[in-house]
Amino acid sequence: MMKVHGRWSAPLWLDLIVLVCGALALAGCRGQNFLSRERLSKREEALQLIAEGKQLEREGSPLLALERYDRSAQLNSTPDAWYRMGHVFELQGESPKAATAYQRSLELAPDYQDARLAILALGYTPAGAPPSKDDLARAEQWAAKHNVELAAARAVKTPDASSSGTLEEQRQAREQALTEAQSKRQPTPAEIQAALFSTERDKEKLPSATKPVYASDQDVILGTYPYHYQKAESYRSHRQWDKAAEEYQSAIQADPKQLQAHLDLGDMMRRMERYERARIYYEQSMEDFPASPRPLLKLGNYYQDLKQPDHAREFFHKALEKDPKYVEAYNNLAVLDMQEKKYVEAAKLLDEIIKLDPKYSNAYLNRGIIAGDIEHNRDLELQCFRKYVELKGARKDEVTKWIEDLKGQ
Repeated sequence: MMKVHGRWSAPLWLDLIVLVCGALALAGCRGQNFLSRERLSKREEALQLIAEGKQLEREGSPLLALERYDRSAQLNSTPDAWYRMGHVFELQGESPKAATAYQRSLELAPDYQDARLAILALGYTPAGAPPSKDDLARAEQWAAKHNVELAAARAVKTPDASSSGTLEEQRQAREQALTEAQSKRQPTPAEIQAALFSTERDKEKLPSATKPVYASDQDVILGTYPYHYQKAESYRSHRQWDKAAEEYQSAIQADPKQLQAHLDLGDMMRRMERYERARIYYEQSMEDFPASPRPLLKLGNYYQDLKQPDHAREFFHKALEKDPKYVEAYNNLAVLDMQEKKYVEAAKLLDEIIKLDPKYSNAYLNRGIIAGDIEHNRDLELQCFRKYVELKGARKDEVTKWIEDLKGQ
């Protein structure tokens, strides 16, 4: 650049200021535009989730709807998202949670009259605003109408998800649903595969969960438990947890007595870190299938994920009370011991598991790790790892490499 007596020439100096200021201003505008677009995208996604939730409610899947509203509130906390959560909690008979959600909605929009009336109708007082006699009268009128809406919504829920009636009535409703599901013609594996991979399948309209009427053989295939369960497994293998969850829910609606789909639905919630939803599904499975230890094992795993080993142990022991030979519960207790560096206790427990079930592969894997890392017993380590590979454990390829490394040392 040109210099005059060691200084920048005035015109160039002014030009430089203008250019810098202009660049900063342009950058600021671009940043604001980018942030605006990002906020707009989140709002649009949040609104879409609310729309999906409302549709799921209409189809009789309130818990999946609740998951959508929860995600919507995390993206863009709106009064509508919290109000809808309160509505679902009411459907489930969880009044305190419903009142909390309605209160959050009212905090975001103080003039949201439905939220205020909903809180009063539940018997709670909105924070910071004592109700007048007129408020209470309006709440009573509002509650009458609202209860009709809740009753209509509960009427389309699947029998296994119902929170109304006695436990015996719920069991009878589930038995009836099972009988109805078994009366439908079940497809052959070939028919299921043909329907799954048909080029026209995206255009097919599946039967409504609330109106399981099948007009053709193809509809029968598409509406069955195996069809939806296989779709769910396919989505799961591709790590599409949300889509898998929807298909597991559809599988449950097709056949409420299949425990595996209930547990898998909870697993998908854990995968998406929707831990509260996962707990609800596991606890519901525990109530619906009281003879099975598997929901208790899942609840133990759930608390293990949350780093609450005492609660995890409690549920693993409850699972063993139902089935004293439940090796997975024993193994998970051993894993907790390993995490707490109680290696002697863990090793003893794993040895007992191997005696109880010599074909349970995970026990050999964990026992081999202790043998090598803690006991420095190379022979036992190799023996356990080889047995694990022989039994075709899930990590057999990885363990095979460990064996090769040990042989090379």
